[in-house]
Amino acid sequence: MKAEITNINDILALKTALEICSKKSLQLIVPIQSHIEEKQLKIQKVLFDLQHRLKDAERKLSNQNNMLTLCKSRIEYDESGNIRTLNCTSEERAVRRATNELKAARRNLDEMRQLTQIVENRLREYENKVSIFRSLNTDFTDSCSEYLHKIISLVNEYLNLQDEYKKI
Repeated sequence: MKAEITNINDILALKTALEICSKKSLQLIVPIQSHIEEKQLKIQKVLFDLQHRLKDAERKLSNQNNMLTLCKSRIEYDESGNIRTLNCTSEERAVRRATNELKAARRNLDEMRQLTQIVENRLREYENKVSIFRSLNTDFTDSCSEYLHKIISLVNEYLNLQDEYKKI
């Protein structure tokens, strides 16, 4: 098999295209990273909101418990002067509702924390893979560029020798 090389422009174009492709593939990481950061901010906002909801639910339960305690501690007398216990069922219902809301707020926050942990684990995996990709991309591109540079040098030497033999 005979290969006849008369022009190194194709090899130079290949080397340039390889370097451009490598650079562009590394640039694709930037918008992905921006997207990840945007989603992380949203997750942090949701966590912050859920923490506030939990605090609000705790305050609400405390207030409802105080209202129930006040209701139970109030003393009323009937027309005969006998002590009459007040009906505190609405306050008791409010305490149960507030307790359920507090449980839901805790559950939501716990689930979001678990989700956040999963996201952080996946993010670490992604960052490791990006690091490996960058390293492999750079190593491959450098290796190919060196190889193509050697080929270009050899072709130039070959072409120079060919020109010298034509003169003889």
